[in-house]
Amino acid sequence: MASVSTQWAADAAPAEPNMMAAATAVTTNERVPTFSNYGLCVYVMFLCHLDAQKYRADIDRFRDMLLGLQKGTGPWAYSQYVAGDTSQTQYAILALWELHHAGIETPDSAWINAANWYLRTQDP
Repeated sequence: MASVSTQWAADAAPAEPNMMAAATAVTTNERVPTFSNYGLCVYVMFLCHLDAQKYRADIDRFRDMLLGLQKGTGPWAYSQYVAGDTSQTQYAILALWELHHAGIETPDSAWINAANWYLRTQDP
């Protein structure tokens, strides 16, 4: 992810009109994709990378939504399922990683519970 972020930073300055338009669309969208961990995680990663301080209130709101979607056993998944989903959890971990690198707190329990879930459910 670091190389992708580095390339993104080199290719598109945050003040670029398309980036600013995308940020406006994300932060003013009343229909935040709570039905989709993927969309919510992409929102978090995008805003953290674009300007974590400027978009801090939105990032905090999305972070709290994301943490609220974590299943009790540690993973993230489609809302209609009890069992975890590896891909959904991967996106959530990437969003947590971006939050961490932006200096935004995330609870240790989110990381620990997800890691433990991965360890419990991997093939032997």
